[in-house]
Amino acid sequence: MHATDQENVVLSLEVPTGVLSFTLIDVVYEADWNETCLISWRKFDETGLFYMFGKDRIISVKMNSDDSVVLQATLEYGAYQVFPIVQHGQIYITSTDFWHQALGHSFTHYWSNAKDIYADGDILPKRPSHFWCSQCATYNSNEQAHKPVDGPRSKEPFDLVHTDLMGPSKVESMGRKKYMRSFLDDFTRYAEVNFLFKKSDASRVLQTFCEKINTQTKRYPRSFRSDQGGEYLNAELTDYFESKGIQHLITAAYSPESNGVVERYNQNLTNMV
Repeated sequence: MHATDQENVVLSLEVPTGVLSFTLIDVVYEADWNETCLISWRKFDETGLFYMFGKDRIISVKMNSDDSVVLQATLEYGAYQVFPIVQHGQIYITSTDFWHQALGHSFTHYWSNAKDIYADGDILPKRPSHFWCSQCATYNSNEQAHKPVDGPRSKEPFDLVHTDLMGPSKVESMGRKKYMRSFLDDFTRYAEVNFLFKKSDASRVLQTFCEKINTQTKRYPRSFRSDQGGEYLNAELTDYFESKGIQHLITAAYSPESNGVVERYNQNLTNMV
């Protein structure tokens, strides 16, 4: 695993005397670390300002000067855990990772000339000397299971439309929707995104998309490519495709790379959000 950045982080905790905020020094950000975050007592002890005290399944880190509590950890499921107070709207990600994702996984080497390219380019952080993105590394790898397709596979707009449904999301949108349906035209790379309350709305949204394309171009999309999700393989959508002469191309089970065009689009879109 590769650490992408090392900075200071403000941590807010609830202690017996109220809410306490303090700064953790030299916090390492590891994008691929999926386990519980770790706080090092050795780092506290090296400062010479704190001592550790344990009682009743609670470990407290206190100041040597006045015995005030700086941090408390409670024994939960065999490990001592700290429960920070997360305030909505606060971003817990390094500035480099944030802008890399917000700009659609842009190449960080270009950031040196950002002021010449963008009117507000000065808000970008300084170009990092060493930066690692696991998603970019996988995508740019020379050893891939499937050889990438160069250019579109279709010859006209809406000959082939890639589609995928994401959700349910753990965090609802501001409109309290949990699902996202995306459509991506293979020829033009024109894309549309729809947000859904429930998965059963997917068939209706796809039919609405087809009718809109028909109104604008005087013809329906010729084919759709999707996975084998139930939102695609149902009687309502099958009957609609047959009535409009639309071909439904289904990818192999457990192979999202077969629908990689829209899968990659959804990944970039999610990171930008």
